[in-house]
Amino acid sequence: GEALIFAITGQRIKIEQFEALKQTLALSGFSDSLAEVDFQSIWGSRSGCRIGRVDHKPERSAGRDVTGGIYKEGVLSKIRQERDNIERWRKIFPGLVAEIYGFHQEGEKGSLLVEFLPGCTLDEVMLGSAPGDDDILANALFILRQTVKDIWETTKKDGEIKTDYMKQLKSRLDGVLQVHPNLRRLPSVIGGAGAQSSEKLLARCAELEDELRAPFSVFIHGDFNINNVVYTHETQQVQFIDLYRSRDFDYIQDVSVFLVSNFRLPIFDPTLRARINSVIEGFYLFARGFAESQNDTTFDARLAFALARSFFTSTRFELNFVFAKAMFHRAIFVMEKLCDWGNRAPWEEFRLPEDVLYY
Repeated sequence: GEALIFAITGQRIKIEQFEALKQTLALSGFSDSLAEVDFQSIWGSRSGCRIGRVDHKPERSAGRDVTGGIYKEGVLSKIRQERDNIERWRKIFPGLVAEIYGFHQEGEKGSLLVEFLPGCTLDEVMLGSAPGDDDILANALFILRQTVKDIWETTKKDGEIKTDYMKQLKSRLDGVLQVHPNLRRLPSVIGGAGAQSSEKLLARCAELEDELRAPFSVFIHGDFNINNVVYTHETQQVQFIDLYRSRDFDYIQDVSVFLVSNFRLPIFDPTLRARINSVIEGFYLFARGFAESQNDTTFDARLAFALARSFFTSTRFELNFVFAKAMFHRAIFVMEKLCDWGNRAPWEEFRLPEDVLYY
């Protein structure tokens, strides 16, 4: 059966995955016949789900034209969480995220079919613009900043909350070392100077982070990579995808993830790299301006912890060891700065070494 599915679709799909797809399509108004459904480009995502694009002739379903969608199948808890987050986003900001066409669960597996969003992801906009023609990119970034500011102001909840950036880093450490076993710094002493192991540095930073509190929370994207933002120039709109990790948390997490998702693009052409650095700088200054408007006095310190987490964990997605090591060294450098500062002065006076943001 699986061989026949592969022969028809060109995709390797297990029988239970095929059944989940068929039932989800049927519940969503799509035909469950492979003769009428075009199912393409399934791949394993970083979160362990299988994702595909579904298309067929327009068909009326519950008073709605259903012409295409994105199908995601994986662990039930993750799929259900993404469904719930999408529904919450749609209640707060209608039109910002895709519409849900269908949800199906069977055992410990779940599947979700959502609207296919037109447009380009923001990294495609940035890298696809011709040199010297940055108007579309500038417009997309302006709309993104305005949208994010609106989200933060609308969903802001006063009251201090704990952050967990070092905990997140620790939970992904094994994954980093599986890809890059050499990214483990051992303790060393040269003359009278010593360097802690990366594990001890992480443990010390976790102790220091425990002293910090974010002054308020917002509803964050949770995985705010540049390729999880879709821009449609015709409608002058940005939309969000991949919302499994959305939650009420420190807005600094989305800031750090967005900044490092730009940094880690494996693009080394000087012109394109300058454009990437410009995007990083613009969003960093935007976030700093928001912090100042909210009297967020520990912005720099929390961003340093979050950047250390994002730089360190991003190495597991980069097989170019030289580039991965550049991110690792930035994480270690920032963590050492935090450790040096921890016993000397209030966190309100800490300043982020901004040069780490640029390559």
